[in-house]
Amino acid sequence: MRKPAVRQQEGNVLRASSYPSAVPLVRAETAAVNRRRPDLERLDSSRLNHRRPVRQGPAATGLRHRRLLGLLAALALLASVLAGCGSSGDAESPAVSTALPWIGHAVRVEEGRFLFTSSAPGLPSNEAVWVAIGGELELPPVGQKVSVDFQGGAIATSYPGQGTARVIKHLQEEGEPFAGASLTTAEAIRRALEQLPELAVPVVQGVVYAADDASWTVRLEDDQAKDERVQEVRIPDAKTPAEQGASMTGHVVRIDKGGFLLTGEGGPSGNALSVTSPVSVELGQQVRVRIDGGINESYPAQAKAASVERIDSGDPQKLVLSRSEAIRRALKQTHAAVPVIVESSYQENGASWTVVIQDGMDAEAEPESIGIRVDASTAP
Repeated sequence: MRKPAVRQQEGNVLRASSYPSAVPLVRAETAAVNRRRPDLERLDSSRLNHRRPVRQGPAATGLRHRRLLGLLAALALLASVLAGCGSSGDAESPAVSTALPWIGHAVRVEEGRFLFTSSAPGLPSNEAVWVAIGGELELPPVGQKVSVDFQGGAIATSYPGQGTARVIKHLQEEGEPFAGASLTTAEAIRRALEQLPELAVPVVQGVVYAADDASWTVRLEDDQAKDERVQEVRIPDAKTPAEQGASMTGHVVRIDKGGFLLTGEGGPSGNALSVTSPVSVELGQQVRVRIDGGINESYPAQAKAASVERIDSGDPQKLVLSRSEAIRRALKQTHAAVPVIVESSYQENGASWTVVIQDGMDAEAEPESIGIRVDASTAP
């Protein structure tokens, strides 16, 4: 029963004996650290002063000013480089001042704008600008030489440039009008441009009229081509039928609002012409149309009528069914998209009409022969 007491006593002895020996060691270490603290503080202060030296006086102030000025200069240079890169090829680029009127040619015309190009002295070589029009200004025809004043006297620096016209004046070429010439210089340039539709940015480099052989030579350059090659186009000095105020004779095969469709052989622009005219006509009637101005070369072609003349067929008055009425009835039976009346004949013995119709949209199709019998029931 005494053994636990002995163990407890032995444990107390061990704990009591360990503290006296540890205390001197702790005290000794603390004293050593205290003795080294001034050296450590001096060392730390020396390192801090070495990393972050404190500059004072005029020299230090000047150095800080030079560093600040250098930083500002670098930022300004970076801003100018970024601005220059952002403006390249952009329609919203900063504008370039151009106070004087620009002289050149209209080489392409679109709705509300035209492409102006020039190689005239006083301008940078081969200028190109899309010119927008507004207000009461009118688009110039293709090939026309013009003088352009821009609104605000400036254009955007994209390529082609972009600007809005304030004033547009039509100009004559030097030496124009040329004695004996049927075409104007603008008409010759327009025809030359039509022969070279592949030119992306055509620039007129020169126009020469030769009276001895009645021809024009137009020199054109594509400003976007890498070879800078100038091409010469020869244009005969002769007006087209449309430019001469041509006429067409045929039959009225369709009546539309504001005009009619005329078909016939030997028209100035194919066998079908959509005519704009306020004159009242009848389906199947034969007429002669004199054209006012030019012809839009679509199919059917399109033109405005200066006059519409009805042509008498010369048939006997005793016919129960007239030629125009027979054609009108045949048109109601045909499936041709663009019916061209090739022939209409009357067979007295059979008391009938034969109307031959060719489809103008299908030249290889066989003509369609339609018989119209004449009797009391078919009389108008």
